[in-house]
Amino acid sequence: MGPRLQVFEAEAPIPRVALVHAAEQVDDEVAAYAKMEDPSFDMTHIVLVEGDSPSFEMTQPEPGAFERATIAAYEPDRVAIDVEAASAGALVLSDAYEPGWSANLDGHTLPVTYANRVMRAVAVPPGRHRVLMTYQPPGFAAGALLSAFGGLTLLGLAIVERRRKGPSVSRFNTLAPS
Repeated sequence: MGPRLQVFEAEAPIPRVALVHAAEQVDDEVAAYAKMEDPSFDMTHIVLVEGDSPSFEMTQPEPGAFERATIAAYEPDRVAIDVEAASAGALVLSDAYEPGWSANLDGHTLPVTYANRVMRAVAVPPGRHRVLMTYQPPGFAAGALLSAFGGLTLLGLAIVERRRKGPSVSRFNTLAPS
């Protein structure tokens, strides 16, 4: 008999994107898993960061303050999020973190933080903002540079070889009309 199939229903699913105003720093992944297994840990209000990840400057918004974070555009390598933050906090996107993600807030580069063991987070100041997260695989720039160098090397070798042999003469140009 094969493995048993179990179906679980999340009573309070994690939103795709959220603004949070509290952070907790843990030493390593063991401590992170222990914290996340604690029933009192609320991922919708606290961002969990590990080790030497950058810390967030956060302030609690006034009670009843309006805040919103909505995904404006979503592609596999680009996510645009419109944010209205009443106070400084962290924007948490419940998508997988991978090295190669970068963030831009209103034209300024921000670090993307590895959060909640699998997610991405960026610091946001109070106010209205557009956060743009883009992905470029690690090593992409080096690979493109090496490819360009290889192509130029092959082109240079072809030019040198052609000059070394001299101009080619076609055998068919010597036929006289009858």
